[in-house]
Amino acid sequence: MEINREILKLARESRGLNQKEFSALLGIEQGTLSKIENEFLSIDSSFIELVSRTLEYPVSFFYQKWNVHTVQGHFRKKASLTVKEVKKYE
Repeated sequence: MEINREILKLARESRGLNQKEFSALLGIEQGTLSKIENEFLSIDSSFIELVSRTLEYPVSFFYQKWNVHTVQGHFRKKASLTVKEVKKYE
């Protein structure tokens, strides 16, 4: 059974890691991770277990069959924040 590569990418991004950072944690080259995420390289169960431990998601998480839909949005930074607003996010 093959893992969902979109879920793999989503899991990496949810931990705030780019490909370079994540590949270093896994002990592989960034290009290799890119090929894995883009389905150009096959992977075995030991690699999935390593990913699972590194990202702290259960192995079953990577086998989900749903599609990931990204949402594009616009964010405009407020020019200044009150102290109360800043403390809310600390």
